[in-house]
Amino acid sequence: MESPNNGQDSPDSGNPMLETEQDDREDNNGTTILISKPEEYDTEVLFHTKIEKINMKDFGAEVRAYRDVDNFLDRTLLILDMEQTSLQDILETMLKKILENKDNENFSVEEAIDATYCHQQAQILSKSISGTIKHGMDYDQSWACILCEIPILNRRHVVISRLANPVNLGPTQQDVQYIILVAASTKEVGSTNIKMG
Repeated sequence: MESPNNGQDSPDSGNPMLETEQDDREDNNGTTILISKPEEYDTEVLFHTKIEKINMKDFGAEVRAYRDVDNFLDRTLLILDMEQTSLQDILETMLKKILENKDNENFSVEEAIDATYCHQQAQILSKSISGTIKHGMDYDQSWACILCEIPILNRRHVVISRLANPVNLGPTQQDVQYIILVAASTKEVGSTNIKMG
């Protein structure tokens, strides 16, 4: 049976924003019914954001804190004048730096990047650390610390990148030039990793 538009394309055909996956079914009269299935970009997603203050450490009194920071700095990897401008490319370069360091690490860069996001399409970071200036009245947007949990890591890694030019990574991170990536295994104590970030 011919459709009502006599085989002509509808005005919306060819528009990628209006195209949906369709399921063809027939009713009792043999008429084809097109049932549209919404694409992922039509789905609304809710996020829960929690901001938590990290207490300062007294390195003169806390031996463990001093030892952990000293250990981190000894093993920190540096990338200077990074040309990448998108968060996806920046994370990929930093994670590949860990693999190239010959620490017998073996993980998927793609899966590790997925682990840093709570929503990859919107590039919303799952865990990050930022600072404030002006007595807490504004964010220090010159740097960002990103926390990444990779289950199969042998030990924790820190990669610090200085970007060739400041980049806009979204709200409260609009002029970032230094990015710190802290990658740790999920087997390690989560609170320790966060405090060390």
